[in-house]
Amino acid sequence: MQRFILLMVTIMFALGAVGCEATGSPETKKKTTLKVLYYNEEAYYENFGTLFAAQHPSMEVEVVPTTGVSPKDMDAYIKQKKPDVLILEQSHVFERYAQDGLLYDLEPLIKRDKFNVEGIVPAVLSTVKAMGGGKLYGLAPHFSSQALYYNKTLFDKAGIPYPKDRMSWEETMQLAQRFSTGKGDSKDRTAGIMLGLYDVHPYYTGLEIGRNMGLASVDQDTMKMIMDTSEWKKVYQLAFGAMKSGALFSGEVSYPSGMDAGAVLKQHPFIGGKTAMALGHSDFLKELKRAQDVLKEQMPVWDIVTVPVDPKKPDVGNNIWISSITAISANAENVEDAWKFVSYFNGDSYVSAISKAWRHGVMPSRTAYLKDMEGHSLEAFYALRPDPDAPKGGGKIPQSFYMPYEALAKKELQDAYDGRKSIDEALKNIQRQGQVILDQSIAAEKDKTN
Repeated sequence: MQRFILLMVTIMFALGAVGCEATGSPETKKKTTLKVLYYNEEAYYENFGTLFAAQHPSMEVEVVPTTGVSPKDMDAYIKQKKPDVLILEQSHVFERYAQDGLLYDLEPLIKRDKFNVEGIVPAVLSTVKAMGGGKLYGLAPHFSSQALYYNKTLFDKAGIPYPKDRMSWEETMQLAQRFSTGKGDSKDRTAGIMLGLYDVHPYYTGLEIGRNMGLASVDQDTMKMIMDTSEWKKVYQLAFGAMKSGALFSGEVSYPSGMDAGAVLKQHPFIGGKTAMALGHSDFLKELKRAQDVLKEQMPVWDIVTVPVDPKKPDVGNNIWISSITAISANAENVEDAWKFVSYFNGDSYVSAISKAWRHGVMPSRTAYLKDMEGHSLEAFYALRPDPDAPKGGGKIPQSFYMPYEALAKKELQDAYDGRKSIDEALKNIQRQGQVILDQSIAAEKDKTN
């Protein structure tokens, strides 16, 4: 179905249903070559290239494939191949490239061509700018996000007021505790909130709350652990309390063979009425739409509000994820055509096309195409702005750090949850031993590049 939609949109483009971004008609100029860094040629044409080729027939794209190139060899590979455009799916890679001076500042081009950035979701634009240290080194045609879904049917039945935008985590958990009915894994049990389908662990529960509040484990500027803080202590006190009260959904989700489509959909705790609220991504909207089509009158009535926030910063959230960031190499040999590429994929015609397909559950980055979904406003997904003061912690951290650090943090916080030590002790141990793991990972990474 996805490919069919893409094919139909492509045909529309080819027939001129959507005009060229700059002139209103396909280009007829002398052919030029643009080098684009992406996974491989097939993925490029499936996700981007077909539409671009229909609108820019005078421009030949040479895909510089990244498949098979290890992360440690990528910088040298880019230097050797010299792509004009980079399509970066991982935001931490974009962040590092921007900080290392490998990307071209787009703002002079935006100003020169009066490119409409005002139509881009402010939270998306701010997030990309923050990753670039305040400068705009890339643009993203789509994004994904989180919101708090709630089952209005369950709230009405229990006579409990609906959740609101910008609730604190404390308010959210207090609301969730009002639904803590039933015992343990009882089939009749209704939980208040679900943070994820799997592994309700003390570490992950606190991590999800802390991440939404803009907390980080590592300060990227200093490469120091920042876990032994009063903020993280409050987060884990809240997480432990929610888990012990039964407010969190903690049952397993299984899909026995032989189930029909409706029964499968009802296995989802939110759709099946096993939890009153669910912290969910924007792609969950597609699942709810499918459930509505299948279950019809058996489908619960639902709505969304913003993710919970820090009451000290009620308009700030950390619920935006950016991918497919289109950027121009600082060493691009063909800046003008590279800018045509970037501006096209972030302009009205392309964003309009993908807004109809909702590829992989992402949302269009232009507010004009974020239409209500069958009576549900989507504003909760992008109403909060990113926190410019939130500590960073992804771009420069070696991948080898995460696995041993996670094992350490899980053990320490499980011990604290079980009462074998205090939260203070657990966080101090994570701070101290985590720093050793981080330093060793950084040293090992340096050895690889020498």
